[in-house]
Parts: sequence; structure tokens; C-alpha cells
Amino acid sequence: MTQPAADKVRFNFVTQCPRDDGCGVFVLQMLTGKPYDQIAGMIDWGVQTNHYTTWKELRGVLTALGWQTGGLRKAESWDDVCGVAVVDVEGDHFILYDADNGVFL
Repeated sequence: MTQPAADKVRFNFVTQCPRDDGCGVFVLQMLTGKPYDQIAGMIDWGVQTNHYTTWKELRGVLTALGWQTGGLRKAESWDDVCGVAVVDVEGDHFILYDADNGVFL
């Protein structure tokens, strides 16, 4: 895979190491520019030790930060995604996708 042109990248990429949990938190970090600890602190995981996130939690953080989120939609292909989207891939992993520039983060 080739790297996208620098002028097409609108978000700072944050690397998630295999040992890290919370891909949703990393996506929110890239999208909002907020630090990991601030985003993670906005989610109540209760007694969970692994910080896996759900759509409800992701949308809750964005709402708390004053973002308006669109409804959930099923996409049959990447061509069905428009603008900037948080995408749930294979039911257990979130990525940030900038469809306008064809950049996956």
C-alpha cells in the first residue's frame, strides 16, 4: 500500500500497538485531537480491564464533546462511505476513514 500524499492527510495518525486496547479510543483521539487519557476518561468501563469500545460509547464521547453524529449505516463497499467516517470493520475494530481523500487511519 502506498502512503497518501501529505496534502491529503487531514488528521494526525496515532499508532496503536498490538498490546494496546481501545481502538475506538485511538480513532476518537485522531478525530478530535484530544489526548488518549482524556478520551479514555470519558468512557465508563466499570470493572473491565480491557478498554474495548462500542458504537454507543464512541457516539457518547463525541456528543459530550459537542459533535453531531449521523446515524449508523451499513456499507456494502468503501464506495458507500462518504466524508469522514468512523467505520466498524468486521464487527470488532474501528478505523477512521477520510473518503474524500481515500485515506484510512
